[in-house]
Amino acid sequence: MKLFRKIAGLLALVSFASAVPAFQVSAAYTYENLQYQETISEIQIVGCDEDVTDLVIPETINDKPVTTIMYGVFRGNENLESVTIPETMQVIAECAFQDCKNLKKINMPETYVDIAGGAFSGTRWELLTYNQPVTYLGNMVYKTNLGENQEEITIREGTLSIAGSAFWNDKNLKKVNLPNSLLYIGDKAFSYSGLTSIEIPESVLAIGEDAFRGTELETLTVDENNTHYASSENILYDKDFKKFVFVPSSVTDVTVPDTITEIPEDAFYYCKNLTNITLPETLISIGNNAFYRCENLTNITLPENLISIGEQAFENSGITEITIPASVQIIRNGAFGYCPNLKSVRFAEGTKIIPSDLVEIETIFDDYDTENNWMIGWTETSYEYWGAFLHSYALEKIYLPSTLQSIEENAFGSCKNYQNQFDIFYQGTRTDWQNVTISEQDNSKMESGGNESILKANMHYMPASDKIIAGDVDLDEKTTILDLIILQKYLLNQYRLTEQEFARADLNQDSVVNIFDLCILKKNLVS
Repeated sequence: MKLFRKIAGLLALVSFASAVPAFQVSAAYTYENLQYQETISEIQIVGCDEDVTDLVIPETINDKPVTTIMYGVFRGNENLESVTIPETMQVIAECAFQDCKNLKKINMPETYVDIAGGAFSGTRWELLTYNQPVTYLGNMVYKTNLGENQEEITIREGTLSIAGSAFWNDKNLKKVNLPNSLLYIGDKAFSYSGLTSIEIPESVLAIGEDAFRGTELETLTVDENNTHYASSENILYDKDFKKFVFVPSSVTDVTVPDTITEIPEDAFYYCKNLTNITLPETLISIGNNAFYRCENLTNITLPENLISIGEQAFENSGITEITIPASVQIIRNGAFGYCPNLKSVRFAEGTKIIPSDLVEIETIFDDYDTENNWMIGWTETSYEYWGAFLHSYALEKIYLPSTLQSIEENAFGSCKNYQNQFDIFYQGTRTDWQNVTISEQDNSKMESGGNESILKANMHYMPASDKIIAGDVDLDEKTTILDLIILQKYLLNQYRLTEQEFARADLNQDSVVNIFDLCILKKNLVS
């Protein structure tokens, strides 16, 4: 139904009707054996007498066109045998004629009618047409039933639309040839089918939501004269290449046009073959689940103008390292969560805050009322900050800029590397680091550990000076007991030295850091 709403603006009609049980009147108006409600410009059918057998729906009532049959109006009417739909009809909603077991004749107009998937399910007509490879209802493809040996199908000329879910889950289908008369492709029309090849003809005006979801299209093209859609690299866009419409899971190497400003929600969801993607500098937003489970996507460069990264945007992807531009202001819950290969995260110079996402959590409690012999239950709502890197256990290195001012609560929750503490490389001095605000709220209570992993990380300070001070292992421009502790941890294989730290820890200048350097440092500190 979403397809027609975009065209005719009838969203409110269907949502209202969904609350109306079969045969109940939702308005105080009756016309012969029908009940209807009236708007300023049209009539919507909301009820019907149960004893009707041969129904002719009028074109007009009160000089207004009859445009809509609402949700479930005739559902379960076993007396209904035939129905004639007028040319003024625009929408037949979900379940409108569901389980009308004796309905065997449906007279449709030559005009386009948006018929929801399942509108005629359970009818005698549907049973009689079950074995047909393609079932047409008026000028619409209503449903299909292809055999194992029928992988390619040609829709007859004159067809105006393909109903929602018409080819849903039809694994036998590989290729469909669409006629030049086709105007609309319904919601989920080919969803989860075996479709591998399709060309969108010039005539198509609108394609419904999730029309090709779950398919592995190898060839997707659009007639160059189509005024609403275009394609590139087997990806379906709007005509101006400003919005994604559909991305097949079979894509491998993608260059996103510089007309795109947003990667929408689920755009590359589970594109398991995607190995490389180039994002334009025009991009400002990456939506929820945009690259979820792109398991072979190991590297991606985020553009400098990016502002927002959505919830679980890269969760379970194959990325091994990522640089977050300073322009990023929003990183939603689990944006880089559960990334099994993510070892390195770098926040660009200029970054001031590493944000967390405030998440609403509903906890359901139940108890047993022994006096009344029933279960009683209640729900409590709480709020918790969840970080972008939740459960990225492989994380080894985090690079933080000197401009950093704060790390919000739970930003790196549950991302502790269980083999070793991870290392933080901070582009500043120890004194600078002590001025960074790190939220410690409820660290001990959170299952994710809050920011505990940050507070316990191996710190590496990276001052701008290249001057080497012997024994200054922590690079704070002086030699103290802290340098001795770090050197001891290194010798116990509990700390990894950077190149700069190694140069300062090698007190006897033999290109090896060992127990002799430790002894020299102890002696220097004592003296």
